Amino acid sequence: MPKPTLAQRTNFKTWLRYYKSKFANTTIPEFYIDDILTTKSSGISTTDNVRVIPFDNFGTENITTDIANDTLFYLPALSNDVITLSVGASSYTFQFVGEDGGIIYDGTTYGLNDSIAISTTKSLNIKGLGGALLQSSNTPTYSVGVSTTIVSEGQSVDFTVSTEYVPDGATLYFNTATSMEAADFSDNSLTGSFNIVGVGATAGVATITRTIANDFATEGQESFSLTIRTGSASGTVVATSSQITVNDVVASFSVVESTTTVNEGGTVTFTVSGSNIPNGTYYYSIEQESGIIAASDFNPASLTGSFNISSNSGTFTITIADDFTTDGIDSFSVDVRRSSVTGTVVASSNIITINDTSRGVGSASNGLTFGPVQVNRDNGNAANTSDWYTICDLDNVPDGSSIALFIDGSGSMTQAVVQASYELLVSKLAARNITITTVTNTQEDWITPFLVDLP
Repeated sequence: MPKPTLAQRTNFKTWLRYYKSKFANTTIPEFYIDDILTTKSSGISTTDNVRVIPFDNFGTENITTDIANDTLFYLPALSNDVITLSVGASSYTFQFVGEDGGIIYDGTTYGLNDSIAISTTKSLNIKGLGGALLQSSNTPTYSVGVSTTIVSEGQSVDFTVSTEYVPDGATLYFNTATSMEAADFSDNSLTGSFNIVGVGATAGVATITRTIANDFATEGQESFSLTIRTGSASGTVVATSSQITVNDVVASFSVVESTTTVNEGGTVTFTVSGSNIPNGTYYYSIEQESGIIAASDFNPASLTGSFNISSNSGTFTITIADDFTTDGIDSFSVDVRRSSVTGTVVASSNIITINDTSRGVGSASNGLTFGPVQVNRDNGNAANTSDWYTICDLDNVPDGSSIALFIDGSGSMTQAVVQASYELLVSKLAARNITITTVTNTQEDWITPFLVDLP
């Protein structure tokens, strides 16, 4: 059968109240009111005995015996009804919110499965709505202890929540009473939930661990406490911990390089260490100290990178590119940074010198090609040119010949970087009526283009 409509349920409750004298002190199986309830707790059986207490709006009903015996009783309340329940010399006024909107007591709205404390030892548990199906139980008790009252950033404190008369596995909530921010905690949160242990030696107990974030902010001494709540993180406060004092700590960094002199093709390993360093990702940037330091001087071609620090230690390795460029002696240092490759510098290395160990000019010549050729990066400045004509001994090429030149544009050595040297070569070839075919591409392919372009 379909559940009765709101009008039918209302009529039935009105009928019960009209015949109040006939139903007073009557105990019936829950089956008879099951369809009147809009919702009820799990575990309530249709065969459970229920005492029906019809009442007049704004009336008073005595439930002293019901409380003493933990009787399951039903109040056939209509929307916005008000009733006063007396227990011995005490009384409690409830207002009903709609069919299943809950019960307002002392300014707080309680819903299905909530408990309304009516004394230090007894509570009324809401077992059903659509009216109110209520049953008393011992009032839960809560306390919270702490493992310490003083911690430093990076350390933890355990909060032990002990309860009595709280259901096994019940969910409780906490929030943090403090001027600290969520980022001051390792989980980046000021609230949370936990469950009460239901079995074993720790039944009725739960432990919450709060770890203080080890950050870079200079905050001075701070403090916080936990409030334990029911229902939600903003629900009723049932216990509050002691204040926990948090001492600020300052991280210190140092960086040590494996060598201060390295050849092209060699590596330098940097070890970063210190104290109170937050675990995580850090960054480095390569800084020019003398000569010209470019990304292409390193393999891979980059002046920045990242690495991880854990337990106050981290390492990273930089490889020097083994190129054919005559660079002279260059030097660089490394800045260790936090947050990003442009973030705050926390440590700097000593200066590392790069020895120019480029291969000899023409050492790979085979009669058909000549190389390698070491050239300067003139960046269009005629004062810094390399004389490619002389380096390649082009005086031995007959007048009117045709030669080919490939410029690899896949890295940093583009034509613009050697433009002045290129123009010097072209002028010397033109003086001897030697034709030059120049090909530039980024595929490092110096053969295929000449199959079609060479005169």
